[in-house]
Amino acid sequence: MNQLSLLTAVAVGLAAALCAVFVLFSLARLFGIRLPMLPQPLSIQSDETVFLFDGPNLLDATRSARKLLSSGRVKKPGKADVGQMLDQRFPGLFAYLQDPAADPIDIPASDLNDGSARLQPMGDTLRLTLIGGGKSSELLHPTTLNVMEDEISVLRAIGQDCPQLIWHLNSSGTVIWANAAYLAAVDNVRSLPLGLTSDWPPISLFTDIDPAQLSTGPKTTRRKLRFHSEDTDRWFDVTSAPAQTGSIHFAADAQTTVVAERQARVFVQTLSKTFAQLSTGLAIFDRSRKLVMFNPALMDLTKLSAAFLSGQPDLNAFLDRLRDSGVLPEPKNYASWREEVAALETKAAEGTYSDTWSLSTGATYKVNGRPHPDGALAFLIEDISAEISLTRTFRTELETTHAVIDAMDEAVAIFSASGTLMFCNKHYDAIWGSKCSEVAGSNLLRELEVWQSKAAPTPFWALLRRYGTSASARHQLSEGIQMRNGVGYVCRVAPLIGGTTLIGFREVAEKASVKPQPLPVTVSRKKTASR
Repeated sequence: MNQLSLLTAVAVGLAAALCAVFVLFSLARLFGIRLPMLPQPLSIQSDETVFLFDGPNLLDATRSARKLLSSGRVKKPGKADVGQMLDQRFPGLFAYLQDPAADPIDIPASDLNDGSARLQPMGDTLRLTLIGGGKSSELLHPTTLNVMEDEISVLRAIGQDCPQLIWHLNSSGTVIWANAAYLAAVDNVRSLPLGLTSDWPPISLFTDIDPAQLSTGPKTTRRKLRFHSEDTDRWFDVTSAPAQTGSIHFAADAQTTVVAERQARVFVQTLSKTFAQLSTGLAIFDRSRKLVMFNPALMDLTKLSAAFLSGQPDLNAFLDRLRDSGVLPEPKNYASWREEVAALETKAAEGTYSDTWSLSTGATYKVNGRPHPDGALAFLIEDISAEISLTRTFRTELETTHAVIDAMDEAVAIFSASGTLMFCNKHYDAIWGSKCSEVAGSNLLRELEVWQSKAAPTPFWALLRRYGTSASARHQLSEGIQMRNGVGYVCRVAPLIGGTTLIGFREVAEKASVKPQPLPVTVSRKKTASR
C-alpha cells in the first residue's frame, strides 16, 4: 500500500513538471518571446575554432582555438586580448566584441579568401566562430601563420640591425648565416670598396673556434681582428653557443674595454715606479683586507721579506708579522691586541688613524691610515727618527738655555719683535713680583706699567716706550733706575736677532739716597739718542 502511494506521488510530480514546461513554451510562442538556446559543449566541436565569452572573460574554447591563443603568446586571454589579436585579420572585430549586436553578425577577413568571424549572442554569453581556411587539424590556421610571420620578421630585423657581429656555423665550420655587421667586418678585413659585398659563403673571421669546446655550454673569449681601415688591432668578446645545427656566435666590440685596461695597467706601473722612489713605506689592502700593493721602502722599514709580502697576506697576518719582528710596539696583553687591530682598521677606514710607534731599537715610525675607493685601505709608514732626535736635541738646548738664564744674577725679560713677552727668569719674578708662567702673552707696554708703578719716575720710561714701538734700527741703551724702596738698578736694553729685545735689570752695589735722582742715559753709539 505504501509503495503504491509513493509511485502515485512521483507520477503526479512528473505530470505537473511537463505541464509547466508546456505552458511556458505556449506563452513564449503566444507573446513572441525567444528562449535562448543552450550552447553545445565546445569540447565536442573539435573541428571548429570557437571562443565562448562570459562578459569580458573567456569562458571556454575549442582545441584549435586554444592552439591559436598559444601561438599568439596570449597567456591569460580575455575578450579584449582575443579581439586585439584577431582585429588585424578581421577589421572591426575588436569593436564588435566590446559592443556586440543583438543578432548574429559575420565579419569578413581583410583577405576575402581568408574566411570570416561570426559573432553570435547566446543569452549572457557571446560565441565567436572563425570560419574558413580549412580544418585546423589539417592546415595551419591563418591567424597563427600571420603571428609566426610577424615574429620571424621582427627577429630577422633584430639580427640584421644588431651592432654585434652574429653568424651561424654548420658542423663543418662553414658560415651559413650572418648579419649585416658581420658581413661589413668581412668586407673591412678583405678591404673591399664600400657597397661591394664578398662572395657567399663569407669567410670565418675567427677560425680558431673549436666546436668541441662548446659541449659543456656557451664560452666567451677575447679575440682580435686587423681591419684595413684601422692601424691597430680591434678586440672583440666572442661568445659561442651550441645550436641544433652547428653553433651560433656573437662578437661584441671590446676595443674601449681593452684600451681602458691597457691605460689602467700603464697607470699602475707609473704609480709603482713612483712609489718605488718614496722613502715612506706604503701598504695598500683591498676591500677584503688582502695586501695588493707595497713598495721597497716598506720592506726596508719593516724588515719583512718580499716573499711574505708578495703572498698577499691579510691585514691581521701583516700586523702579527710586524709585532713578531719588533716593528710594532709590543702590546701589554695579547687579549687586547685583537681589539686594537680591529680599532686600527676602523679608524683607518674613517681616515682618522695616526700614531707614532717607538721601537725598542730606538727608531720612531709615524703611521697613518687612509681610506681608498672601493673599501681599500692604505697605510703609510714613515721613519721620523731623525726628526724626533732633532726635536729632542732642540728641546734639550732650549731647556739648557733657560737654566743658564735663570742662573744669571741679572733679571732678564725677552720680548719678540711685536713686543710680546717671550721669556723671563726667576730674578725678574723676584724684583717685579710676577710669575713668567702667569704673564705669558703679556707685552712690553703692560710690563712698562708695572715697572713705572714700582720705580721712581724717570724720563727713561718714555724713551723705552718709544724704543718698543719704533720700527727703525734700535741700539743698546743703559739707564740707572731706583725702586721706591730705595734699591737701585741699572736697566740695559739690547736688541737680539730676529727683532727680539732683551731688557735686563742688574742691582747696583750700594743703595741710592732716599730721594732718588735720575741717572744719565748712556747709548752704546757715539751719538747720543734723542729723548
